[in-house]
Amino acid sequence: MTNKTDADALTEAIKGLPEFAPLPPTPTLEAWQARADWLTACGLTTIGACLVLGLLTRLNCWLAALFLFMTYLTVPPFPWLPVVGPQEGNYVFVNKNIVEMFACCVLGTLPTGQWFGADRLLSSLWYFLTGQSRQRE
Repeated sequence: MTNKTDADALTEAIKGLPEFAPLPPTPTLEAWQARADWLTACGLTTIGACLVLGLLTRLNCWLAALFLFMTYLTVPPFPWLPVVGPQEGNYVFVNKNIVEMFACCVLGTLPTGQWFGADRLLSSLWYFLTGQSRQRE
């Protein structure tokens, strides 16, 4: 009488399974794709850091709005288009990217950088060094 262990039984069961084809190789990025990924990450980091610090606020608000509009155009939430990848919810025509884009457009038209942030410090320094008086906006 042979005393088989669980490992021996599992080994015999595996031997009876059919062979599968090897997995395909992992796709590699082309040089331009890797560069585009890197530029996107650097751009988002720079725009986000400038918005958090309040540096060049109007310019970075418009750049953020442009980026959000491009992300909206990549996968628009139109009902007649198929669903692509995982989604946060069920949107029809308006998703969070459009809402954030309009918020960035509003911030880009208001003088928020003159109220707080690094833009305020730089403009105060500019007016101090040039001797000009600050005019109300």
